[in-house]
Amino acid sequence: ISASLVPRNIDEEIATGILWFTDTQKLTEWAKKVKIDPNDPEYSNLMDFILYTRSKEETLPKYFRLEQLQKEFNFVTEEEIKNCKRFQLLQLRNSGQLDSCYCWQIPLFDREIPDTVFQVMNISAMIFVSSYMINSMDINFSLFFHNT
Repeated sequence: ISASLVPRNIDEEIATGILWFTDTQKLTEWAKKVKIDPNDPEYSNLMDFILYTRSKEETLPKYFRLEQLQKEFNFVTEEEIKNCKRFQLLQLRNSGQLDSCYCWQIPLFDREIPDTVFQVMNISAMIFVSSYMINSMDINFSLFFHNT
């Protein structure tokens, strides 16, 4: 750093530190600490840079929100996902609701999944619910008669 670029009222340690400032915020803090005269023509480039970075910081948000970019990543609508047979089978398998006979590999395409899979599953679910209700009624009756 040449002597003409360094203000006279600062010591050498602060003056040599300017080479290591890569962060614009630190450079701005350094300029405030050194008390550079903004009207001095020798520092006009530095002051222009500081003013430019300040204006740039005001326009840029200080945080990143993924929701702003979410539309670019939405390949299908939620309705299409709900109507997808493959996705329904994947959800059922992950929740543990598929019987052992349906634990085969799930096909890649909806056209390869027969509609009867869901019909059989609905029937078996209704049978399971009705048998559960009957068993719970038996338990309730046995408790009722046992207590009397």
